[in-house]
Amino acid sequence: MNKSEREKVAKMVEQGALNPNVKDSPWLIHLPKQYQGLSVGGGDIIIEKTGNGYSILFFTYRGILDNFSGFVYTPNDQNPSTKAFDGDFKEIEKMDKNWYFVSSS
Repeated sequence: MNKSEREKVAKMVEQGALNPNVKDSPWLIHLPKQYQGLSVGGGDIIIEKTGNGYSILFFTYRGILDNFSGFVYTPNDQNPSTKAFDGDFKEIEKMDKNWYFVSSS
């Protein structure tokens, strides 16, 4: 799962060191080269503002249109909403504290 590396990225997002950097996408971050392998399909992550931080989606599969799967980091170990990240999650599985595996249809 590359948990420790993904946690480094989550911390950078929370501290403001990584911000959305894709034109016309206020929620998309193209990762620095050394972290691009943490999110398949181009090295991008999606962030979503929650009440007290950011939920972050790291892709493990990035299909056409809305089909995707990945690991979601949540700041307070809260289960991601089935509609988070503009998805329609068919599966949400807790992997560890603050970490969930999700897949959409």
